[in-house]
Amino acid sequence: MSAVSENTLYIMVTGSGLAESVMMQLQKKAVFLMVVLGFALTMYEIRLNPQTSGYLKSRRYVQHLVYGAPDPVEEPSDNNVPLYINRANKAQGFREALQSVAHPQNKSVILAMVDAGYVDMAMNFYETSIVPFGLSNMLFVSLHSDSCLEMQRYNLPCFTYSNDSVGGRDSNYMSKDFLGKMNIRTSFTYSALSWGYTILQVDIDIVFFHNPYSYFTCKDCAIESMQDGIKNYINAGFMLIRANKTTVQLYMEMMARALQNPMSEDQGNINKIVHKRHIKYRVLSSNQFVCGLDYFEKPKRYFADTAKPCPECVVVHNNWIVSKQAKVYRFKEMLQWVVDVKGYYSSTSERYLMYNDSNTTSDDTMQKRALINALAISQILNRTLILPKLHCTKHAECPFNSRYYIRHLDQYFPRYRESVFFVAYQSSTKCNHKSVTCAEN
Repeated sequence: MSAVSENTLYIMVTGSGLAESVMMQLQKKAVFLMVVLGFALTMYEIRLNPQTSGYLKSRRYVQHLVYGAPDPVEEPSDNNVPLYINRANKAQGFREALQSVAHPQNKSVILAMVDAGYVDMAMNFYETSIVPFGLSNMLFVSLHSDSCLEMQRYNLPCFTYSNDSVGGRDSNYMSKDFLGKMNIRTSFTYSALSWGYTILQVDIDIVFFHNPYSYFTCKDCAIESMQDGIKNYINAGFMLIRANKTTVQLYMEMMARALQNPMSEDQGNINKIVHKRHIKYRVLSSNQFVCGLDYFEKPKRYFADTAKPCPECVVVHNNWIVSKQAKVYRFKEMLQWVVDVKGYYSSTSERYLMYNDSNTTSDDTMQKRALINALAISQILNRTLILPKLHCTKHAECPFNSRYYIRHLDQYFPRYRESVFFVAYQSSTKCNHKSVTCAEN
């Protein structure tokens, strides 16, 4: 019998009340559980676009299971990458950092911004999208020194561009802090372009299924990007920006707009300027470079064990969803999360509670009661709860975040796992603690 079987308790939980003897043990805790779950009820986390209303050996199976076989490496670099660079002269330090990672022939660099709240997501991006394809022209640009110090522990290339307080705070889409961070990204991208570096700008909530470089075929285009659910609309979260006079002037105008209106969005600004100036650009195939709406939501691709394969997918953006916590949960349900923090996947001592909800309808009240009961029992038994697949009105099965705020669950009931956890667990019983995927903190 495997360790996971020995440590797992399977129960049947219904929407009816718990037995009186169990309720006696719950007392105030049960009441607290009900209040918290009630507070989070029916908070749907799919965002509407405002324009329209490492994995190392232990997890390498994920690529073959979900992505397909890896492509040959096309953009290698033998340069040593900087672990942590922070000069008193910021411009000089940033230029040195770019030079140390850039591809020696074409000066291309993959740039991704990271702040203190997203180091784990940056690690996940690095392990799922950079390591498998040997892309060593990667540089993370940090908005807070703590982020680079943390990434240094795992030998990730990082430069501290600013050390502003905004870089130490989490920020949701279109919030004041979010827009401030995007304006900082505009600034350092402008610097890189002005020094002659071709930039592949990526958000860290992205997964490469294949090496994307061979798909940039419009050599006279200033920009090649994925779109964001709107035809011919540039997605600033994944775009190749070629260094030339046109793109330098484009980013100068973007900075001027941000200075004039700090609440303007970089993605909105770049689309307006590109169309106004008739700058030549290309939107990549939406079947290959897929936003979160088209990859996850429209085809109801929610769980790795039932998801329709996407052999044509090259890059997927985990957007069209609100909050970092919900994005991480979505990644986990699709086996696209590989960061093994504190033995999340690899622990052999953790004890689990798994339950089947007897309610197969979309009855909100019954499902909520069953969930509260299961959470309460897991608290009493000191076990980690494996969340079930829920049933929703629009389709048969739906993920937990379609009905509840994941961030509330993280705050009050952190001992839980996604519904496909045991599929991921089978590949993670051994862990190399020198790797990103086995982070201890």
